Amino acid sequence: MTDWTETKWGEVITLNYGRSLVGGGGDDGAVQVFGTNGPIGFADVEPQGGGPAVIVGRKGAYRGVHLAQGPFYVIDTAYYVQSKVELDVRWVYYALLYADIQSLSSGSAIPSTRREDVYALSLSLPPGVEQIAIGEVLGALDDKIAANRCAVNAADNCIRVHVSARLAKPRRLWGALDISFGEAFKGGLFSSPGEGRALVRIRDLKSQKCQVWTTESRPKELVVRPGDLLVGMDAEFRPTRWSGPEGVLNQRVLAASSDKYGPAIAREMLVEPLRRIERSKTGTTVIHLNKRDLLAEEVFVPADPEIPALRALVDPMWDRAVAAEQESVRLAAARDELLPLLMSGKITVKDAEKTVEEVV
Repeated sequence: MTDWTETKWGEVITLNYGRSLVGGGGDDGAVQVFGTNGPIGFADVEPQGGGPAVIVGRKGAYRGVHLAQGPFYVIDTAYYVQSKVELDVRWVYYALLYADIQSLSSGSAIPSTRREDVYALSLSLPPGVEQIAIGEVLGALDDKIAANRCAVNAADNCIRVHVSARLAKPRRLWGALDISFGEAFKGGLFSSPGEGRALVRIRDLKSQKCQVWTTESRPKELVVRPGDLLVGMDAEFRPTRWSGPEGVLNQRVLAASSDKYGPAIAREMLVEPLRRIERSKTGTTVIHLNKRDLLAEEVFVPADPEIPALRALVDPMWDRAVAAEQESVRLAAARDELLPLLMSGKITVKDAEKTVEEVV
């Protein structure tokens, strides 16, 4: 990296303020709308740029860095980046991720990122050709993750269509599905990843990654595996496919299973009753799901003669979605490992390409 230039972010970019948008983003429109947390919908408005462009969160607890691929509109909780010198946009995106803008905060009641704080950050700037190469290497991983996400969404939509059309027979939820609750593992026995067993907590359902492990064993513990159906029991109740590692289930998460229906059908069976329970919870800051709620609910199930053919159709879709999600977790881990190494010049693009070839 002898030909890299040491500079400051303020020397090479400008952070432009977004503007308020009446009604925010919806589902219709040709222009993608971004806020501090990323895309929030679409609108028929004059775009602030044609893309690709980098969006930087300005206000809120989570102020992310996002990449707009096409025409975009940024609301007043975020900035969009304009270059003062010739820069590769995708490299700028990864470089700002590496800069950890999330850690910058003005100290106000609402966490916010000030432009002057970003401008003051040091930057090691590679030549343009190397910027493009770095962006392409890391982008190959994110492109595959995006392709997997599309494949998973398509599989889930297909499962939803086929199963929902056949849910016609009412049954008590508690009898139709096997419900098991996670155990209260002790915080004092939590351990670092790799020490003991992975602990699947409610906060892991969105990331599909276990942040802590445990050395504890409990008599009624439940081991969950990729493809199992889990439901978080606080704040929102969503039937979620687990595609993370095998682990033991922590309290405030339940597992729903059925040898008869399988996980794909079971998930669709649970959507409406969980939605009803969630809507019924009022007068409390954080809502909680409990066994009593489940005992009071009905689900609709397919007629017995239809189950074999339906499972033959949707179970392979479920398995393919699990495989794609697991691959995306591995790809994201490789990207996160390569990002600081490439941005600091500790490895060459050629070395990084070898890693990418192994996982893509």
